[in-house]
Amino acid sequence: MGACLDPHHRQQLSTVDDGHLKTWDLRSSRLAFRKDGVHLFGAKDVDYNPNVPYQVLTTGEDACLRFWDLRQLSTCLRSLSGGHHHWVVKARFNAHHDQLVLSCGTDSMVCLWRATSVASAPLGGKRGEEAARASDGLVRKYEEHEDSCYSCCWSSSDAWVFASVSFDGKLVVNRVPDEEKYRILM
Repeated sequence: MGACLDPHHRQQLSTVDDGHLKTWDLRSSRLAFRKDGVHLFGAKDVDYNPNVPYQVLTTGEDACLRFWDLRQLSTCLRSLSGGHHHWVVKARFNAHHDQLVLSCGTDSMVCLWRATSVASAPLGGKRGEEAARASDGLVRKYEEHEDSCYSCCWSSSDAWVFASVSFDGKLVVNRVPDEEKYRILM
């Protein structure tokens, strides 16, 4: 089960439990949006895109990250898989470059993803064919943990630094590879 406050609408909060994504209006304490079956076996976490209103990503027991528009929940905007082979327990958008998404899971993996198709700006400001060539997918796997990794976060002072912590208490700090960093900045 996970929850996240909407950075664009202070009165909204999204939660995931079992296989459900729910968004609550805190002013009235009522359900605003609901999607059942967001993940095959169960949903574990939710995060808002800091740069695109109404866009969230969810993680699940099916080893996938899924991107949703809360106003049109009939179809998933994008699904990313292939980095994890067990539950993805947490994922976070990069606050400065929402093309980058970080995830961690019970397979001891931390994965850095490129999600250009759902980002607020195309990769490196490129449009059309050039942007399509820089496809969504796994940028890199980080395998420093020996136990299930239950949390990950981006640095609040450096957009290219992130940390993860595993069940055994091991904290690992990493950086976005230079090649990916320059791809975004160019």
